[in-house]
Amino acid sequence: PLRIDSDNLLDHDNYVPLNPLDGETSTTFWVNLTVPEGANVETLNWTVVLDDTFNSQIMAEMILPVSISSSFSVRLDQVSPAYPALTLEPGTYGDIPMKVKNTGNQIADWTLGAYFDSTLWGAPNLEWFEDWDQDGNETQLMQMTLAKGEERFITARFHAPAQTPPGLVEISLYVQGVAPANAQSVERIYLDIAAVQDATVTAYESSMTALADGNIRTMSVTVRNDGNAPEIFDLSLNADWHIGASLATLVTEPIEPFGQEVDVTVIMQMPQGLMPNFYPITVTATSQTDSSYSTSGQFTLEVPTTYIVEVEEKDLTGQSFSAGVEARTMNFEIFNHGNEIDAFNIGLEMDDGVIAEISSGATDARTIYIEPQTSTNVTLTYSFSSGVQGMKELIVSATSVKGLEDGQTVTCLLYTSPSPRDGLLSRMPSSA
Repeated sequence: PLRIDSDNLLDHDNYVPLNPLDGETSTTFWVNLTVPEGANVETLNWTVVLDDTFNSQIMAEMILPVSISSSFSVRLDQVSPAYPALTLEPGTYGDIPMKVKNTGNQIADWTLGAYFDSTLWGAPNLEWFEDWDQDGNETQLMQMTLAKGEERFITARFHAPAQTPPGLVEISLYVQGVAPANAQSVERIYLDIAAVQDATVTAYESSMTALADGNIRTMSVTVRNDGNAPEIFDLSLNADWHIGASLATLVTEPIEPFGQEVDVTVIMQMPQGLMPNFYPITVTATSQTDSSYSTSGQFTLEVPTTYIVEVEEKDLTGQSFSAGVEARTMNFEIFNHGNEIDAFNIGLEMDDGVIAEISSGATDARTIYIEPQTSTNVTLTYSFSSGVQGMKELIVSATSVKGLEDGQTVTCLLYTSPSPRDGLLSRMPSSA
């Protein structure tokens, strides 16, 4: 293409009228010739003509020989330029259509490659393909031969590393001539690696069994960050409120990406009377980076039938009596702290010289059945044979009937003993 630049700022093609000149004055103009891509090796005459604008009379002309030499050149471009050229997630791949043209005037061989601004990327992350016969099947390409002026369409396929952080990656794609061709073309593109939220919440065990006995139980839960950026998660728990479940922390510490993890603890109070059942407990982790992303993990708490009995404590310190006198009575409250209706066998064990029996509250030494977390009263009478002296022991026991039926012996013992001072009664509680 030809171009003329002069004092006529409105016209720049290959025929330009100059502004009028006074006598004995001059002007300057520039004549530009761009050699077309793939022009043949030859010598051409370039003629520059000056004519009169009014009568078209040729006033002067110049013949400039132009010699086109043998040369190698190439151009690499995106078919549809975009910024970023491609968006990928870690471990995925995508294609960018490219075109390469031999802009020189010699047939030449060309290799393809790229430079990356990150050490996480390299030659294994890029492949070149061409559908040379347009049948929809691509063939991998390592080198290509182009005739002068020939243009071909190829595909740059990028494989994002599995462990790559979010952000832009600068890539310089190039076409390099094979000797004797020494030309190169570089096309700079940018890939956007998307931020990925990917986490799992996993309990140490999928289920656990614990009695409803008032003793705290815990379960470790692991929060794993399989995303590609550090994350902090807000934690929440969903469980039947009767369990008394809570989390030891409501926010995780920062968790590094690509499989790093932290442990959190679920605390369960296991109150007495918690009904036998299977209780799902769910822990949810919500990303602080993107609150729309959350993930949950669950385990199951099995609460079996729990048998717990308590005999009311009695403080008899300071009471006195004499051996051989009328019997006294003592009322005991028997508590069912288990989680199922139950009755209790009342037992009495005593040293020689101690006389005791159940006077009310039990039939054949067994209480009535009572609901969980309720109680019943048992009264016993006790006395001491004439002449008895010294420390004597009386043991009152309550044993779960339902527990015995399940093969468990659950007993609470109450110890009482008269003192050597002939009459001061004390007690020592115990359970088994």
